[in-house]
Amino acid sequence: MNKLLTYCFLFLGVSTFASPWFQKSIFPAEARHRTTAFSIGNHGYMGLGHINSGTDVVHEDFWKYDPSSNSWSQVANYPEGKIYHATCFVIGNLAYVGTGRRENGSYSVKFHAYNSQTNTWIPKSDFIGLPRRGSVGFSLNNAGYVGTGQISGGFSSTFYKYSPTSNSWAQIASIPAIERTSAVGFSIDNKGYVGTGETPFGPINDFWEYNPLTDQWIQKANVSNTSRQEAFGFSINSSGYIGTGLDSTGNNNLKDIWEYFPASDAWLQCQDFDGTARRYLSGFTIGSRAYMGMGTNGINFNDFWMFDPALSNLTEILNTLKIEIYPNPATHYLRIESSEILEGIVPKNLKIVIRDLQGNTKMEEVFDMNLHIFDISELPPSMYFYSFECEQKRLRTGKFIIIK
Repeated sequence: MNKLLTYCFLFLGVSTFASPWFQKSIFPAEARHRTTAFSIGNHGYMGLGHINSGTDVVHEDFWKYDPSSNSWSQVANYPEGKIYHATCFVIGNLAYVGTGRRENGSYSVKFHAYNSQTNTWIPKSDFIGLPRRGSVGFSLNNAGYVGTGQISGGFSSTFYKYSPTSNSWAQIASIPAIERTSAVGFSIDNKGYVGTGETPFGPINDFWEYNPLTDQWIQKANVSNTSRQEAFGFSINSSGYIGTGLDSTGNNNLKDIWEYFPASDAWLQCQDFDGTARRYLSGFTIGSRAYMGMGTNGINFNDFWMFDPALSNLTEILNTLKIEIYPNPATHYLRIESSEILEGIVPKNLKIVIRDLQGNTKMEEVFDMNLHIFDISELPPSMYFYSFECEQKRLRTGKFIIIK
């Protein structure tokens, strides 16, 4: 009993930080960077790219990722052949892939649409801008948008719109800023967004919003305080995300991730990417989650990761709540109480789990109320750990003691 009493204390608000990152099955082909990735329905696709460590090796293969089984399978090769640094956008159930640099060093204007139901590529009208690589692509209102990138002799700020109905391209307003390549582009709520990238004067951290109704670009808040190129970006629901890449010195690969809120034109830093810092990370979104991998820091990668923004937000919520565990020491009942309303904020599958010192689960119940009471009368005297858990992640942990 005396040994147990030495652990007696009131434990309030102490927590550990759980990662919203989950490592998945590795990409089953050669590690590489400057890949092209997209999602159609409940599956993701990744392919093309190259390695340039001593010998330049360019790829034409594409692979399908199934999140339900966490598995990869090869699909039809890109019909244009070996290409890297191509761009893409998705309209309906077709993914449009084009531009990029060929194995012989020339830039392409070819575009093909991938049909996942037939596993075939369909030729589409050539891109009407100058041949390029490193462009950004996104879709808005059943149209595709492609712009920026590296052209022969420099970089570009031009932008073009693709209509799948007429299978035609038209030039639209250029970004009213310095030319760039290896930028980030995505869409949120019928607006397009482009930011960061490499310019003739080095990396940049500006960020721009495109309104297709007015064909105008408006400058928004800069992406963090770090200028970067070769970053990765995506959007989920009404937020955008940008991170990783190469910093303004040109020497440091990054792993920070930032969330953008269009309504407030503000950026908030998320938890860093769990993998190795790198540039040319690429990926796609499926539902409310993002999947990403590949890239390089001088060494090419083929690891693959999932990021769950909802879990990231839940972790932040739980780590800022004042949660009281009492009585502590406890005898027959343990009460876990929050001073804030949790109902409607936390998901229905949030659990609270009690484990012994050996890590064995002793009690487990769904926690979706402000006050939760455990009957611990059958548990022997000892120290125990509690944790809030969701999707097999321990989001917040603490400890308490039972005496008799």
